[in-house]
Amino acid sequence: QRKVLLIVLDGWGIGKEDSKNPIYVAGAPFYNRLLREYPHTILKASGEDVGLKKDQPGNSEAGHINLGAGRVVLQDDVIIEKSIADGSFFKNPVLLEAVNRLHDSKGCLHLIGLLSHKSSHGVIDYVSNVLMLARSQNLENAYLHIILDGRSTEPGSAPHLLRQFGVTLREIGIGTIVTVFGRGIALDRSGDYLGKTKLAYDAMVFGKGEPVYWRNCEHEEKEVRK
Repeated sequence: QRKVLLIVLDGWGIGKEDSKNPIYVAGAPFYNRLLREYPHTILKASGEDVGLKKDQPGNSEAGHINLGAGRVVLQDDVIIEKSIADGSFFKNPVLLEAVNRLHDSKGCLHLIGLLSHKSSHGVIDYVSNVLMLARSQNLENAYLHIILDGRSTEPGSAPHLLRQFGVTLREIGIGTIVTVFGRGIALDRSGDYLGKTKLAYDAMVFGKGEPVYWRNCEHEEKEVRK
Protein backbone atom coordinates (compact mmCIF):
# COMPACT_ATOMS: atom_id res chain seq x y z
CA GLN A 1 0.00 0.00 0.00
CA ARG A 2 1.37 3.38 -1.02
CA LYS A 3 1.74 5.97 1.67
CA VAL A 4 1.52 9.75 1.36
CA LEU A 5 3.48 12.10 3.59
CA LEU A 6 2.27 15.67 4.18
CA ILE A 7 5.10 18.01 5.15
CA VAL A 8 4.28 21.63 6.02
CA LEU A 9 7.08 24.18 5.72
CA ASP A 10 5.89 27.14 7.78
CA GLY A 11 6.90 30.44 6.22
CA TRP A 12 7.97 28.87 2.92
CA GLY A 13 6.52 30.70 -0.03
CA ILE A 14 6.97 31.57 -3.67
CA GLY A 15 8.36 35.06 -4.15
CA LYS A 16 10.42 37.12 -6.53
CA GLU A 17 13.82 35.81 -7.52
CA ASP A 18 15.87 38.62 -6.01
CA SER A 19 18.12 39.38 -3.04
CA LYS A 20 15.12 39.97 -0.75
CA ASN A 21 13.99 36.37 -1.11
CA PRO A 22 16.02 34.18 1.31
CA ILE A 23 14.80 30.97 -0.35
CA TYR A 24 16.09 32.14 -3.71
CA VAL A 25 19.37 33.40 -2.20
CA ALA A 26 19.96 30.10 -0.36
CA GLY A 27 19.54 28.13 -3.56
CA ALA A 28 17.43 25.34 -2.02
CA PRO A 29 18.80 22.62 -4.37
CA PHE A 30 16.67 19.76 -3.00
CA TYR A 31 13.48 21.82 -3.24
CA ASN A 32 14.33 22.91 -6.77
CA ARG A 33 15.00 19.29 -7.79
CA LEU A 34 11.54 18.32 -6.52
CA LEU A 35 10.02 21.04 -8.70
CA ARG A 36 11.93 19.81 -11.75
CA GLU A 37 11.21 16.11 -11.35
CA TYR A 38 7.71 15.92 -9.83
CA PRO A 39 4.28 17.42 -10.51
CA HIS A 40 3.51 20.47 -8.40
CA THR A 41 1.01 23.27 -8.03
CA ILE A 42 0.72 26.60 -6.23
CA LEU A 43 -1.69 27.10 -3.32
CA LYS A 44 -2.91 30.47 -2.09
CA ALA A 45 -2.52 30.81 1.66
CA SER A 46 -4.23 34.06 2.63
CA GLY A 47 -7.54 35.90 2.49
CA GLU A 48 -10.74 34.26 1.34
CA ASP A 49 -8.82 31.31 -0.15
CA VAL A 50 -8.27 29.95 3.37
CA GLY A 51 -11.48 31.21 4.97
CA LEU A 52 -10.09 34.52 6.21
CA LYS A 53 -11.29 38.03 5.48
CA LYS A 54 -10.39 39.51 2.10
CA ASP A 55 -6.72 40.58 1.94
CA GLN A 56 -6.05 39.26 5.46
CA PRO A 57 -2.59 37.68 5.78
CA GLY A 58 -2.58 33.94 6.34
CA ASN A 59 -1.49 32.25 9.55
CA SER A 60 -0.42 28.75 10.49
CA GLU A 61 -3.78 27.82 12.03
CA ALA A 62 -5.79 28.74 8.93
CA GLY A 63 -3.28 27.07 6.63
CA HIS A 64 -3.17 23.81 8.58
CA ILE A 65 -6.96 23.58 8.91
CA ASN A 66 -7.53 24.10 5.19
CA LEU A 67 -4.82 21.64 4.21
CA GLY A 68 -6.23 19.01 6.53
CA ALA A 69 -9.81 19.53 5.40
CA GLY A 70 -9.01 19.72 1.71
CA ARG A 71 -11.47 22.58 1.30
CA VAL A 72 -12.00 26.19 2.33
CA VAL A 73 -12.87 26.33 6.03
CA LEU A 74 -14.33 29.61 7.26
CA GLN A 75 -12.37 30.93 10.22
CA ASP A 76 -14.09 31.90 13.46
CA ASP A 77 -13.70 35.64 12.94
CA VAL A 78 -15.34 35.44 9.51
CA ILE A 79 -18.26 33.43 10.93
CA ILE A 80 -18.69 35.87 13.82
CA GLU A 81 -18.58 38.96 11.61
CA LYS A 82 -21.06 37.48 9.15
CA SER A 83 -23.47 36.76 12.01
CA ILE A 84 -23.08 40.33 13.29
CA ALA A 85 -23.74 41.72 9.81
CA ASP A 86 -26.88 39.64 9.20
CA GLY A 87 -28.19 40.07 12.76
CA SER A 88 -28.15 36.39 13.72
CA PHE A 89 -25.46 37.12 16.33
CA PHE A 90 -28.05 38.93 18.45
CA LYS A 91 -30.41 35.95 18.26
CA ASN A 92 -27.77 33.36 19.13
CA PRO A 93 -29.51 30.95 21.54
CA VAL A 94 -26.34 30.23 23.52
CA LEU A 95 -25.69 33.92 24.18
CA LEU A 96 -29.33 34.60 25.01
CA GLU A 97 -29.40 31.64 27.41
CA ALA A 98 -26.32 33.02 29.17
CA VAL A 99 -28.01 36.40 29.57
CA ASN A 100 -31.18 34.74 30.89
CA ARG A 101 -29.16 32.85 33.49
CA LEU A 102 -27.63 36.11 34.65
CA HIS A 103 -31.11 37.59 35.02
CA ASP A 104 -32.30 34.57 37.02
CA SER A 105 -29.25 34.53 39.30
CA LYS A 106 -29.00 38.34 39.50
CA GLY A 107 -25.39 37.90 38.43
CA CYS A 108 -23.03 40.14 36.50
CA LEU A 109 -21.61 39.61 33.04
CA HIS A 110 -17.83 39.22 32.79
CA LEU A 111 -16.15 39.45 29.38
CA ILE A 112 -12.53 38.87 28.39
CA GLY A 113 -11.48 40.69 25.23
CA LEU A 114 -8.37 41.48 23.20
CA LEU A 115 -7.89 45.23 22.62
CA SER A 116 -7.12 44.95 18.93
CA HIS A 117 -8.77 45.58 15.58
CA LYS A 118 -6.76 43.08 13.54
CA SER A 119 -5.54 40.16 15.65
CA SER A 120 -6.14 36.59 14.48
CA HIS A 121 -7.17 35.79 18.08
CA GLY A 122 -10.11 38.19 18.11
CA VAL A 123 -10.95 41.89 18.05
CA ILE A 124 -12.50 44.25 20.57
CA ASP A 125 -15.56 44.73 18.34
CA TYR A 126 -16.77 41.29 19.41
CA VAL A 127 -16.90 42.47 23.02
CA SER A 128 -18.77 45.60 21.94
CA ASN A 129 -21.40 43.52 20.16
CA VAL A 130 -21.87 41.20 23.14
CA LEU A 131 -22.40 44.31 25.25
CA MET A 132 -25.00 45.60 22.78
CA LEU A 133 -26.78 42.26 22.98
CA ALA A 134 -26.68 42.38 26.78
CA ARG A 135 -28.00 45.93 26.78
CA SER A 136 -30.85 44.97 24.46
CA GLN A 137 -31.80 42.26 26.99
CA ASN A 138 -31.85 44.83 29.83
CA LEU A 139 -28.71 43.53 31.52
CA GLU A 140 -27.33 46.27 33.76
CA ASN A 141 -23.85 45.20 34.87
CA ALA A 142 -20.92 44.04 32.75
CA TYR A 143 -17.29 43.88 33.83
CA LEU A 144 -14.52 43.78 31.26
CA HIS A 145 -11.11 42.13 31.48
CA ILE A 146 -9.04 43.69 28.73
CA ILE A 147 -5.97 42.07 27.18
CA LEU A 148 -3.62 44.54 25.48
CA ASP A 149 -2.41 43.16 22.16
CA GLY A 150 1.20 44.28 21.75
CA ARG A 151 1.76 42.09 18.71
CA SER A 152 -0.85 42.80 16.03
CA THR A 153 -1.13 46.49 17.00
CA GLU A 154 1.35 49.35 16.95
CA PRO A 155 3.67 49.59 20.00
CA GLY A 156 2.37 52.13 22.51
CA SER A 157 -1.12 52.24 21.01
CA ALA A 158 -2.91 50.91 24.11
CA PRO A 159 -3.77 54.33 25.68
CA HIS A 160 -5.34 55.53 22.42
CA LEU A 161 -7.26 52.28 21.93
CA LEU A 162 -8.48 52.37 25.54
CA ARG A 163 -9.78 55.91 25.03
CA GLN A 164 -11.52 54.83 21.83
CA PHE A 165 -13.07 51.87 23.61
CA GLY A 166 -14.16 54.16 26.43
CA VAL A 167 -16.17 56.20 23.93
CA THR A 168 -17.79 52.99 22.64
CA LEU A 169 -18.73 51.90 26.16
CA ARG A 170 -20.35 55.26 26.85
CA GLU A 171 -22.37 55.00 23.64
CA ILE A 172 -23.53 51.45 24.44
CA GLY A 173 -24.38 52.39 28.01
CA ILE A 174 -22.99 49.30 29.73
CA GLY A 175 -19.54 47.94 30.57
CA THR A 176 -16.82 48.76 33.11
CA ILE A 177 -13.14 47.92 32.65
CA VAL A 178 -11.90 46.22 35.82
CA THR A 179 -8.65 44.51 34.79
CA VAL A 180 -6.02 45.19 32.15
CA PHE A 181 -3.03 43.02 31.27
CA GLY A 182 -0.71 42.34 28.35
CA ARG A 183 -1.09 39.31 26.10
CA GLY A 184 2.29 38.07 27.31
CA ILE A 185 0.61 37.44 30.68
CA ALA A 186 -2.95 36.51 29.75
CA LEU A 187 -2.14 34.54 26.58
CA ASP A 188 1.16 32.99 27.63
CA ARG A 189 2.04 29.88 25.64
CA SER A 190 5.33 29.05 27.35
CA GLY A 191 3.71 27.04 30.15
CA ASP A 192 4.62 29.53 32.88
CA TYR A 193 1.35 29.00 34.75
CA LEU A 194 2.52 30.31 38.13
CA GLY A 195 4.59 33.21 36.83
CA LYS A 196 2.12 34.49 34.22
CA THR A 197 -1.22 32.71 33.83
CA LYS A 198 -1.92 32.75 37.58
CA LEU A 199 -1.41 36.53 37.66
CA ALA A 200 -4.18 37.01 35.11
CA TYR A 201 -6.41 34.47 36.86
CA ASP A 202 -5.98 36.06 40.29
CA ALA A 203 -6.68 39.52 38.88
CA MET A 204 -9.91 38.42 37.17
CA VAL A 205 -11.23 36.07 39.85
CA PHE A 206 -9.99 37.60 43.10
CA GLY A 207 -9.30 41.21 42.10
CA LYS A 208 -5.63 40.89 43.02
CA GLY A 209 -3.29 43.24 41.25
CA GLU A 210 -1.70 46.65 41.17
CA PRO A 211 -4.27 49.49 41.11
CA VAL A 212 -3.78 51.76 38.11
CA TYR A 213 -5.51 55.08 37.54
CA TRP A 214 -6.24 56.28 34.03
CA ARG A 215 -8.37 58.98 32.48
CA ASN A 216 -11.15 57.90 30.17
CA CYS A 217 -12.67 59.80 27.27
CA GLU A 218 -14.53 62.12 29.66
CA HIS A 219 -11.38 62.81 31.75
CA GLU A 220 -12.84 60.92 34.69
CA GLU A 221 -10.37 59.03 36.85
CA LYS A 222 -10.95 55.29 36.86
CA GLU A 223 -9.23 52.62 38.93
CA VAL A 224 -8.47 49.33 37.27
CA ARG A 225 -6.37 46.34 38.23
CA LYS A 226 -3.22 45.64 36.26
